[in-house]
Amino acid sequence: MADRYEINHSGEIVVGESALCADQTKMLQDRFSQYGWSCTEEGKEGSCHKLRLEHSSCDSRTINVYSGTIRNESRNAYEKKIQLGTASDPRKKSKKDTIILGIYVFNANDTFKDAIFVGYPVDERINYDTNPSIRGTFVNKILIQAKTTGFVYDEEHNSVGFRSDFIYYYLSNYYNIHYENNIIPKMDDTVAADLTDPKDQKERFKIWMSSQLKANGEPYSANTIASYIGQMERGYTEFEKYHNYESVFQIQNAEDLKEYTDYLFNADGFDAFNEKAGNKACSNGFVKYGQFLAEEESVSSELVFDTSVTSDKARNRIIFGAPGTGKSFTINRERKELLGDDNETDYERVTFHPDYSYANFVGTYKPVPFIDRDGKDAITYEYVPGPFMRVYVNALKSGRTESPKPYLLIIEEINRANVAAVFGDIFQLLDRDSQKVSEYPIQASEDIKKYLAKELGGEPDNYAKIKIPNNMFIWATMNSADQGVFPMDTEFKRRWDFTYIGINDNDADLNGKTVEVGSKVAQRVEWNKLRKAINDFLAKQKINEDKQLGPYFISRDIVVPEGSEIDKKRFAEVFKSKVIMYLFEDAAKQKRATLFEGCFQNSSRYSEICKEFDEHGIGIFNHDIVLAADPEDTAGPLAGTMPENE
Repeated sequence: MADRYEINHSGEIVVGESALCADQTKMLQDRFSQYGWSCTEEGKEGSCHKLRLEHSSCDSRTINVYSGTIRNESRNAYEKKIQLGTASDPRKKSKKDTIILGIYVFNANDTFKDAIFVGYPVDERINYDTNPSIRGTFVNKILIQAKTTGFVYDEEHNSVGFRSDFIYYYLSNYYNIHYENNIIPKMDDTVAADLTDPKDQKERFKIWMSSQLKANGEPYSANTIASYIGQMERGYTEFEKYHNYESVFQIQNAEDLKEYTDYLFNADGFDAFNEKAGNKACSNGFVKYGQFLAEEESVSSELVFDTSVTSDKARNRIIFGAPGTGKSFTINRERKELLGDDNETDYERVTFHPDYSYANFVGTYKPVPFIDRDGKDAITYEYVPGPFMRVYVNALKSGRTESPKPYLLIIEEINRANVAAVFGDIFQLLDRDSQKVSEYPIQASEDIKKYLAKELGGEPDNYAKIKIPNNMFIWATMNSADQGVFPMDTEFKRRWDFTYIGINDNDADLNGKTVEVGSKVAQRVEWNKLRKAINDFLAKQKINEDKQLGPYFISRDIVVPEGSEIDKKRFAEVFKSKVIMYLFEDAAKQKRATLFEGCFQNSSRYSEICKEFDEHGIGIFNHDIVLAADPEDTAGPLAGTMPENE
């Protein structure tokens, strides 16, 4: 008896005699839920699952899923059959709008992710006359085509074959597909899409062959190469073709070629044909073509983690300090040093916040609008990468080139999100070895593997384990003084290099920049002197440095004008809304009366302090601050002093 393959609850294909495992319902529910479907089982009879599917973007529906065993047919080694069982014959329950959804695999080492779905209405059956089974033959059936192209329509049998990532599209459009027949292109058009021109493929194979050596160390002659190619094409014409492709050189996948040659080399009459040509040119040609395809796939999917990119700058780096010390400015300056001036596509910037998640940072499946074949708005589900994955892919692509370059991910306010949740298993990749490559790889999810295969070529399984390459840099800023931040655990911190920016670092550009403040008591004051005077006062009050004012607490474009004069109107508005508010509500909340000593009876009201600032300038502050700031009187009594009658 031929082997029978079945899918267990882990999504593995095993040899067995029974239908699927007892937990197959959960497996199906989990699969549908990945694409936004709510899936509940309304009943089960034998291998038939009656599933109620609901989705926010399309009508709810009920489908019958016949998830029986897959087996080889002994009468044809290249035919697979899903045996549904007789306990619940779908013909007895024929009802319009009910779909039969068969689940197929091809090899015993496949997993559930490799399965191909075949959907069709119960009143129009494919090979269904005598028993409840669905057959798919090696030639002219949709199974292999769906495996290659993702989604195909068999007009003859009114059936659709598709990979699991097209399940939303199918269930959203099944009525038009099966009953109006106006959405899906013809099978041959689908198969022909996105293929390299066979003439170009043949020429590339010829060039590759000319570089190969025979067992005796001699190169293949032009006559031998021509003989191999000619016999491959004649054999392909004389025996059954693959996928209905017109040319053998439309087969451009090593796995597909092997599937075809497994058939061809065992076909009746092939041995005689192969010997007649001499030197077994046909079979030898196919063997070499298989080597060519395998080599191309290996090159296209090879990941380079240890690139030639070198830098004395840390790969994982957090810059921290008091507010306004120039953390973002420092990162921007060093970004240009790392990447060069023309680097707008070589980095991404993201700001963390309390609701930021792993799905935002790394990526997840999301609804994506598109225009269907009727020109109507529709929704599908696609994997949408986050900033980490986008920079990661760009770094990997560059790593494959002869001149790889660095890529940078900038994270602002990293501690304003729960970093353990945001990074997830990516956290492990932050451990870098002496070559600045992730020391410990992680197992990539199925979604990530598919996305990487799409972006980088090759098969998803080529990306089963991933690491961060040494041309990918991750820099972040952090302000520990912020309210409502998430703490970082020791293990997370250990994986970063920390750079502290002191409260008076980077302030040289501020020196000599003055501004006029106050209307009744006008003074000319240097912002940097005032800032330092306030900080000295806060320090005497035992207020930590990370709560004090950095040089650029007020935006650099305000306090570093082209000349020496700061725009007094802009300065006054920002000083009230940022500096006074910050001191009043946060840094000196418990020291208001002492800090705003110059406001006399109004130090407990923010609005009154702002009003006093408009009139008396820095006279609102403690006398020690005023003296240290050393303002220049421009009109009225001495700044910070009381009128004589008081």
